[in-house]
Amino acid sequence: MAEVTIEFEGKTYTRQKYYWVDAQHQQAPAQGELDRKYYKQFLDETHSVQEYIDLAGEFRQNGSLGYAAKCFQYVLEHGTIEECRIYYPCLTSLYREMNQPQKAVDLEPIMEQRGALTHVALTSIAAAYCDLGNLNEAKKCANRAMAMNHGTADQELIAVFARIKKDK
Repeated sequence: MAEVTIEFEGKTYTRQKYYWVDAQHQQAPAQGELDRKYYKQFLDETHSVQEYIDLAGEFRQNGSLGYAAKCFQYVLEHGTIEECRIYYPCLTSLYREMNQPQKAVDLEPIMEQRGALTHVALTSIAAAYCDLGNLNEAKKCANRAMAMNHGTADQELIAVFARIKKDK
């Protein structure tokens, strides 16, 4: 993406990598407010799905998780099935990171309907069920993830099974 500048409280800030800096290249104190203005400005323009993916990553890196989630939601509404298969797990993990595991769980039927449900997404949803204390659904989801992965469990799924066992 091109260099982005925003005027805020009489100063000009430039986006460098994941953060806003002033003319002296000092990190701006109002990162969240600048991200809000940037996101609003971004929405007023036409962007590709890839640009939303890139912006979601930037927002996630600098801690603007809500804006990262909004960008991933756009990707999932407008992206290809393959992009959805890649980025649904990112959104479910992000919701969990934001302490909103129910939103992660609520994505399961949407993913299934779009044909974008993967063992990686199911692993994240199983962890979200654990976050909610619903261990029976967590186990069903984890078993389904393992079945989708040809009966094998990756490290994250092993951790979910361990958490289910520990929390019972």
